[in-house]
Amino acid sequence: MTQKELADRLHITDRAVSKWERGLCAPDLSTLEPLAELLGVTVTELLAGRRMAEEPHKEEIEANVRNALRYSGDELRQVARALRKKYRIVWSCVLIAAFISLAVLWWKGVFHIVERLESPDGTCLLTIYDRDVAIDRLSREPAVTVVNRMPEGAYTTTVYGGAAFQGAWWSPDSTKYILAFETNKGTQLVLNHMIGHSASNLNAYLSMGVDWGELSDRAPQYPEEGVFPDVAYQFLQWSLDSQSALIYYSFSDTDGTRHEGYFWYNCETGTVTGTLKLQAS
Repeated sequence: MTQKELADRLHITDRAVSKWERGLCAPDLSTLEPLAELLGVTVTELLAGRRMAEEPHKEEIEANVRNALRYSGDELRQVARALRKKYRIVWSCVLIAAFISLAVLWWKGVFHIVERLESPDGTCLLTIYDRDVAIDRLSREPAVTVVNRMPEGAYTTTVYGGAAFQGAWWSPDSTKYILAFETNKGTQLVLNHMIGHSASNLNAYLSMGVDWGELSDRAPQYPEEGVFPDVAYQFLQWSLDSQSALIYYSFSDTDGTRHEGYFWYNCETGTVTGTLKLQAS
């Protein structure tokens, strides 16, 4: 018989037979009896590696060997069953522990962290979540939660409903930071002061601080006093002294003409300086 023919009859692979012939491993106990029958020898002769035609008590020896094999097989099956039961218990405990760990991490909002931003001086850490993890973790309504961990373990938590996170920027001196959110009204900028722990709607202050005559020739598009276009703002960078923020602005006239440019907004005085208008399009 070829290795393949013998392997097919024993329902094993020919690679296993090849390993037997090369002395790399021995047949499994459960294979010895069918292997002996296929080769036309007794199990005793198979194990001894020689014919035992003249051996006394040959049948008794063979019976004892086969009984020993069956007993060993039963023992192995019992051990295997015990191991399988043990491993099932172990794996069940592992899966339960993993599920509990994942549930705890989910409850703490770890899977919803979208940004971690440390202050330049290393004393504060902003952690931003893409949902309300402070009050209603199960809600699917758009929201952003900002947790500011401050020195000595203190922290503040603020939830912004109906918003999607865009970005966060610390000032160089770590005394303030700006948050940007996408809302149904466009980009919303929020200025946060560490001193006094105050937060303000930066868009409103920008509109109050902007000299509209400087930004656009709104007449005759906006002839009525107090009528202003909806202006979109984007934060670009902090000044080196941390007092001012460079802001990009854009808006369209009633005739569709687009105006855009840049200016510096002083966060301390609320004034606008250095306005640069780009060419209208």
